[in-house]
Amino acid sequence: MAQARGSQVRPAKRAAPSSSPKPSAVRSRREAPLPPLRELLANRRWSLRKEPFPHAFVDEVFVPEFAAELDAACAKVLSGERLRHFGWYDAHAWNFSETTSGPLRVFITPEWRDMVASVLGVRVTPHVAGGIHHHDIGSANGMVHSDYNPVYFPLIDEPAGDRKRPAAGAGSRRRAGSGTLAPVQLSQANLVGYTTGVAERPGVEIVPVARAVVFLYYLGNEPWVRGDGGETGLYRRSSDPVDRPAAAIPPRNNTLVAFECTPSSFHSFITNRRLERNCVIAWFHRTIDEVESRWGSEALERWKV
Repeated sequence: MAQARGSQVRPAKRAAPSSSPKPSAVRSRREAPLPPLRELLANRRWSLRKEPFPHAFVDEVFVPEFAAELDAACAKVLSGERLRHFGWYDAHAWNFSETTSGPLRVFITPEWRDMVASVLGVRVTPHVAGGIHHHDIGSANGMVHSDYNPVYFPLIDEPAGDRKRPAAGAGSRRRAGSGTLAPVQLSQANLVGYTTGVAERPGVEIVPVARAVVFLYYLGNEPWVRGDGGETGLYRRSSDPVDRPAAAIPPRNNTLVAFECTPSSFHSFITNRRLERNCVIAWFHRTIDEVESRWGSEALERWKV
């Protein structure tokens, strides 16, 4: 799973919002803040499962009213935004940006990022990438992969003008010397290729990090029954057949699966036979120093496309 960077195949009623010309953290300037996250959550009991690798599953993530708002926001994106097909992966995508508004903003808040990471016991940097993935009926199986990849962000200016790279083991929980959460920094493909590390403009400094956590929140789908397909398969080995997962997470609305990205977090999209499938997917990240200290840099799954 990756951010979209393929040929445009879905017609759009209007152009997608453009990214900010300067790298910066996410800050809403024109929209009222979301309610506190604790008021939006319906289920604080996350089921931690061990097989085939550690992952968290949550049913009824948000209160019904907010879940309905998320469904409506997803439908609006699918009907009006410019979606791109990956080409090598049979899905369309819309990516989060600094102009993301409405209820979908909840997924790019520091509170959400740090809550999900803390449930999994993973320390993350401020960097976030993701958006909505849409699979038309009959989309091809994905490939079994780990999401344990190196990726790239632009170096941003801190509010006080202190330009910093994430230090080894640095977390996103709090700004140094303050009680505030570190702001989210979104990937910005107009400045740095998320998967390539290629600077798109002169003078842009590049920060390499690695994926540390991925979550999928299912929304905007028709009621699912066994046989519909569209599950997220979890596997013990990269060589396992896609259609024979050790565990399968069905795409039921207002449910979520999340796990740490490691050399053995093997997963894949399983073809959807009867219904379209939609989800919010996003990645949080860790420093390359932490990767090297735990598994060695040679364990990273290098991009093949």
